[in-house]
Amino acid sequence: MREFTVPPMATAPPVGGLADAVFEHAEKDPDRAALSRGADGRWEDVSAALFRDEVLALAKGLLAQGVRFGDRVALMSRTRYEWTLFDFALWSIGAQPVPLYPTASAEQVFWTLYDSGACACVVEHEDHAMTVGSVIDRLPRLARLWQLDAGALAELYAAGAHIEDEVVHRHRLALTPDSPATVIYTSGTTGRPKGCVITHANFMAETDNIVQRYESVFHSRPDDEASTLLFLPLAHVFGRMVQIAAVRGRVKLAH
Repeated sequence: MREFTVPPMATAPPVGGLADAVFEHAEKDPDRAALSRGADGRWEDVSAALFRDEVLALAKGLLAQGVRFGDRVALMSRTRYEWTLFDFALWSIGAQPVPLYPTASAEQVFWTLYDSGACACVVEHEDHAMTVGSVIDRLPRLARLWQLDAGALAELYAAGAHIEDEVVHRHRLALTPDSPATVIYTSGTTGRPKGCVITHANFMAETDNIVQRYESVFHSRPDDEASTLLFLPLAHVFGRMVQIAAVRGRVKLAH
């Protein structure tokens, strides 16, 4: 068998984790439109500084509610701004998001939460909450359930208001590229779904090489503003890759 290898255009940084880019970009270019979110039928830009502030506030709320370094927190929602916010807030404190498809059955939800050992779960709406609630008696480790459409963000922001920013930064700086970033479960077509552990370095190497290799696609004209509209499910690894590539590559991301 013949083998071919191609040297990478970018290698994973020797230190740090995925959330670092949020803070670095906000420091260097705070007014740049990093994301765009739907509000009352219109698009509203989110600056790099505002996104950092919301990530930081949410990270403090998660700490206040008992999420710790290395904990796993499940996310069950369609593709929306809050998923990206939770991803980077959890990475800021060294926690690991565990995606759940919004169409997952109660048994699929149970297995993912049970097998991953998730300590908390974020759901989008009441139907998702009821799905988790139907199996919660078999999930002794699951201590928290937050519902996005029932004010989860405001609740968490308020809970963490007393925590100093430095507490989050200590957690963030304790991460290394080899730290687990997420656990994504297979479809389960050949049996029970299996959790695939993906490190911060895995995502960094993949996304940074894509951004460098296809730089002309992201920035086709001098001084243009690259942007992308993400419709892929963030429960799937490809959707997560696009999300991370947009944040790391300074491409405005909308959901």
